[in-house]
Amino acid sequence: CVAACDYDAIHIRDGLAVIDYEACTGCKACSRVCPRNIISMVPFKSDRMLVVACSNQDFANDVKAVCKVGCTGCQSCTRKNPLFSMEDNLPVIHYEDYDPAHDFIPILEKCKMESLIFVGQPEPEDLAAVASEEVPERITAEFKTTVDDSDWWG
Repeated sequence: CVAACDYDAIHIRDGLAVIDYEACTGCKACSRVCPRNIISMVPFKSDRMLVVACSNQDFANDVKAVCKVGCTGCQSCTRKNPLFSMEDNLPVIHYEDYDPAHDFIPILEKCKMESLIFVGQPEPEDLAAVASEEVPERITAEFKTTVDDSDWWG
């Protein structure tokens, strides 16, 4: 997906694709070439949108075995708001009815796995709430293979 993007709007961090929403043009090149089919296009109606941050369609126990924040298909979001429906064991957000002014906090609080997240620009009050927090030093991955540690016996 990184190579497919002509706008340098996507990067891989800790094995996950991270989108730079300022640079993204919505050309869909990344979603077309994604080998795991996990990139989907979200129609931005505002600077911040609620998304389902999971694409695992397995059942709860199988999801929990491989992911700490994967959606378990509990359907609590669909019971809280008609904006959501279930499809292939995952919630689907009907963006044609999406209202950015809606209070999504009760839905987020019900999501035990924290699979529903906001993407895009944070709200001013969210920035103010964390302004006094110290940002930890960034940890970068060190790429190393098992070949790097092996001795040559040739």
